[in-house]
Amino acid sequence: MPDDRCPSHDLAGWRKERLPERPAGVMTLLPDWVCEILSPGHERKDTVTHFLRLQRAGVPFYWIVSPEDRALIAYALDDGGYRALFTAEGPDETTAKVRIPPFEAIEIDLSLLFSGLG
Repeated sequence: MPDDRCPSHDLAGWRKERLPERPAGVMTLLPDWVCEILSPGHERKDTVTHFLRLQRAGVPFYWIVSPEDRALIAYALDDGGYRALFTAEGPDETTAKVRIPPFEAIEIDLSLLFSGLG
């Protein structure tokens, strides 16, 4: 990352081509995908601070999951800026089976992601 702080994310992933073996110690390779799960009191950090930092650093995919709102927004880096490529909100939209980059090779059952949330 561009600054001296070592950010910690809820979930992060690397394409196998870039990281074929699990490293030991601190990870220094920029992730290909980051997902933040919003929690009360941290909304600004995840929706603004991390969003801008990851965008500047060039992380290709950034997802924000809001359990409270039962929502998912998936962003992809496009010409240096993030654009929303998938959004789902509420019980009607978060029960679908979808393919969202960078995981378009697999079907993601959103009902499992949001199960137990009412």
